[in-house]
Amino acid sequence: MSADLKHKEITYPIIKDFYEVYNELGHGFLESVYDRALEIVLTGYGLRIEKIRPYPRQSAAK
Repeated sequence: MSADLKHKEITYPIIKDFYEVYNELGHGFLESVYDRALEIVLTGYGLRIEKIRPYPRQSAAK
C-alpha cells in the first residue's frame, strides 16, 4: 500500500485481514456476515474492537 497512514502498524494488518476474510467467504453475503467474520479474526489476534455505531441522522432543513 502506498498511502501514508498515521497508524499504519495497526491499519495494514486490519486491511490485510479484511481481504483475507473477503477472499475466504467470496462475494454475495450481507455486510453483517463479513463484519462478524472480521470481528472473529481481529479478536483472535487479541485486538479489542468496537462495533459499528449508527450514524445519527440530522433532521431535514425546514
